[in-house]
Amino acid sequence: MEGAFPNAVTECVIHNLKKCGIPSRHIKYVTNLLDCWLTQLKFDDYLSQPITIGQGDPLLMIFYIIYNADLIEIAEGNKEESLGYVDDAIVIAEGRDFYETMSKLEDIMNQHGGAFDWSVQHNSNFKINKLAIMHTAQKCQKNKRMVRLPRLKLILHGTEINKVEFYKYLGIHVDCELQWVLDCNSDKTLLE
Repeated sequence: MEGAFPNAVTECVIHNLKKCGIPSRHIKYVTNLLDCWLTQLKFDDYLSQPITIGQGDPLLMIFYIIYNADLIEIAEGNKEESLGYVDDAIVIAEGRDFYETMSKLEDIMNQHGGAFDWSVQHNSNFKINKLAIMHTAQKCQKNKRMVRLPRLKLILHGTEINKVEFYKYLGIHVDCELQWVLDCNSDKTLLE
């Protein structure tokens, strides 16, 4: 997501905190914190100077995980899953073939209340040029030869999404045949 922290909508954070059952006194603290982006530390008789809360602050990491919870919940259909950590998200769709998985991914992104609607409501634009799709499948046997299944194009908002053979998500590398190696000619493991 582009400019995740600075563009977060405070009302959406507060809504999700309430939805999680966070006590109202803590929600009031978060509201005040996010309204002025300042806080002070108080220990016994000591009161610090105002401290600016900014990107990289551990509190913001937690708030953003709560903030994008609704995005992660969009992919809750049959054989659909999503994961998210702060401003990194991944969607997984399983199907009989790539046509079915592509249909599921398009639906997750484009449906009413889908990922693109979430991005507008939460002022969190997706960088379309940074999105990637990785089709994973085992090779199938055809005429006693193992062949690679053709990968389909995914087009979102008029832009073809980059097809990749391997992808790194939160430090974990995965290849398109789920072999955990960079390519078939390499024995280098991707988990580093």
